[in-house]
Amino acid sequence: MKLIFKIIFGFILIILLLALANIYSTSYVLKDLLEERLKTGEVVFAKSLSNRLYRKVIEAKTFYITDVLFDEKTLRESKVEYILIFDEKGYLLSHTYLSLFPKQLLKLKHNFKDGEKYRLEKIQSDELSVYNIAVPIMEGIRQVGTIHLGIKSDYIQNLITTTKTTLTLITLIVSFFAILIALFLSKTITNPTLKLKILAEQISMGKLDKHIEIKSRDEIGDLARTFNLMTRKLKISQDQLIQSEKLSAMGQLSAGLAHELNSPLTGLISLIRKYRDKAEKDSEEHSHMKLMSRACEHMAKIVKDFGSLSRKSKGQFIELNINDIIESTLSFIASQFKLKAIKIHKEYADELPEIRGNKTELQQVVLNILTNAKDSIHEGGDLHIKTNISEDKNNLIMQFIDNGYGIKTKYLSKIFDPFFTTKPHGEGVGLGLSVAYGIIKNHGGDIKVSSEFSKGTSFSVFLPAYNHQEGE
Repeated sequence: MKLIFKIIFGFILIILLLALANIYSTSYVLKDLLEERLKTGEVVFAKSLSNRLYRKVIEAKTFYITDVLFDEKTLRESKVEYILIFDEKGYLLSHTYLSLFPKQLLKLKHNFKDGEKYRLEKIQSDELSVYNIAVPIMEGIRQVGTIHLGIKSDYIQNLITTTKTTLTLITLIVSFFAILIALFLSKTITNPTLKLKILAEQISMGKLDKHIEIKSRDEIGDLARTFNLMTRKLKISQDQLIQSEKLSAMGQLSAGLAHELNSPLTGLISLIRKYRDKAEKDSEEHSHMKLMSRACEHMAKIVKDFGSLSRKSKGQFIELNINDIIESTLSFIASQFKLKAIKIHKEYADELPEIRGNKTELQQVVLNILTNAKDSIHEGGDLHIKTNISEDKNNLIMQFIDNGYGIKTKYLSKIFDPFFTTKPHGEGVGLGLSVAYGIIKNHGGDIKVSSEFSKGTSFSVFLPAYNHQEGE
């Protein structure tokens, strides 16, 4: 059974059960209330009639009394079965029956206990079903007769039946509106869950760029927001996995290429240097050899960087301070920033915990990021370097924020790919950030980038804080 039908069925079942319980409980309560009403309203009427007729009863004015009784019964025909008046000796003085008088009414009691102002009893037989109200007719403190007022049991039962019918009708109306409300409420539940189901199916097919638009602030909204967060995290994990696979594949390729190229390049560089040193310094031959030597050294550096894409570091990890890493790297690149009049703003956090890592490799990461920033920032621009610790105290953060040319959104997912570069042809080979990414991953950290084209770029490097107790 679908969820929507379960909700509607549940609503209707609850309302019907409550309605049935209400109808039957109301029947008993209403019966008691009506009997109580007899004790008040009809008893008052009987007492009023007693006050009007007590002199006529003493004088035995039968015809007058009978006219009054018939007039009053006619006004209350729907609920009054009879009105009887007995004298002080218990003889029937007047009544409202036109046909055969029920003999059992002759057995009615006319005596009252001290302080008893009326008596209510139910009379039930094949001929008669009434609530009998007996009220004494008094002259001062002397009882001169008795009035018996018979209220039809059907009158009370009809009121109960009418009330049940009314409650049943109300129940049906409420049930109708309950179905409408259940439909509305079920839609608010089933529609988002259907969207979540569709999104889950799309995710299972690898479409991690999808998300669900649910803005409600209830549990369904919380579930949707959690689902969207999960999707974003899966997308990030997928991107990181793809990046890692790219680096792994490039690393396997680079291992063979580096091995094949390093030996010839080393020999070629040695040979060129030998001929360069033999040539006269100011000669054209020396100049050509010098250019060839630089070109080969540049090729050797590319091969070295290429070979380090996925190779884990064999260097020793030691305790390091990230502020010192940045400062030591800036010491041999600061002059290049001065040439472009770039202002460097430092915001280092004090008393940061240490990390464990390879100093040379981490300096290479910082150098690669600083080099990219220097190339991107226009003359007279700004570079902000910040260090801090994450809120959970688990990671140290290095941030490099520039106001350079920025990176177009469509390129952000590719900047860590080997050989991808946005620099003009001949100014970069696209290995710097790939190498930095591999180093940071080998250190158990992460590197993230955000950029707005023509406004600047921000690189954030996350490295795990070193816990001395765990280290020991």
